[in-house]
Amino acid sequence: MADELTVTAGLSYSNTGVSMNVTGTDKVTVAANFAIHSICTVPVAGAALPLGSIASPGFIRIKNTDAVHFVMLGNAGDTPVIKIKAGEVQVFRLSTAITPFIYADTANVVVEYMLVSD
Repeated sequence: MADELTVTAGLSYSNTGVSMNVTGTDKVTVAANFAIHSICTVPVAGAALPLGSIASPGFIRIKNTDAVHFVMLGNAGDTPVIKIKAGEVQVFRLSTAITPFIYADTANVVVEYMLVSD
């Protein structure tokens, strides 16, 4: 099959007379037939993001459900490169070359995520 995944993203900005709005939708072919939708507690010390049956992670939608603390995501053993502030949602494609590792700010944080294999 083809185009099993629909990814929609957008940004809208308005400040001091400057306004911008960009949105887009893409159809993506998914090679494997695995997806996971889960909720997990992220510790301050960090933990591998649970992948279920997914061997090659692809697109992820992740929401930080905390009202105060942020989380950081990156490759295990490296400096995290993605910051998700309290209440924020992010959608992006993970590199299949990494082991997704997530860290909480100063207290445990609960995140909700949906991950689709690449």
